[in-house]
Amino acid sequence: GFFDNLSKILQRNNEQREKLEKTTSNNGVVVKGVSGLKIQLSKCCNPIPGDKIVGFVSKGQGIKIHRADCPNVKSVVKGRLIDVYWDYPNIEQKRFNVDLEVVGLDRPNLLSDIVTCLSQVKVNILKINANIMDLDAHIRLTLSVENAEILQNTIDNMNKVQGVAEIRRVIH
Repeated sequence: GFFDNLSKILQRNNEQREKLEKTTSNNGVVVKGVSGLKIQLSKCCNPIPGDKIVGFVSKGQGIKIHRADCPNVKSVVKGRLIDVYWDYPNIEQKRFNVDLEVVGLDRPNLLSDIVTCLSQVKVNILKINANIMDLDAHIRLTLSVENAEILQNTIDNMNKVQGVAEIRRVIH
């Protein structure tokens, strides 16, 4: 009846108002209550969907999205941090870059085994750099992944490679 129609009209109005009151960026992040600002994923911590994130209002550069555990936002004045969230329905086809450092005991074929592991979990390698220090292999990787769950699965599989001692996300 009348109240059902009124309820539907109010719900539609609220949905349209919510659409107007949020900015959705092309990188999959939504900022509620703000419109027209540039939103960028921070290069220092490379947040990916599934990470807890926070927005930093930068002077003249819009809103920079950081991982909540990024040391670069720990010392920031609280008033410059805003709540942001992942716009999951609109990021299913996107890929995000993540930097990892793998430390392990240097042995023949360690790098080959890591690359094979990454190909088995179907993760793209964008950049790779390997060095030997003392008896340790230090391998820096830039990978392209869809979200934190896939990244964690990738790390879990890489940890099974013989000789791998530590894998961590790099914050620049």
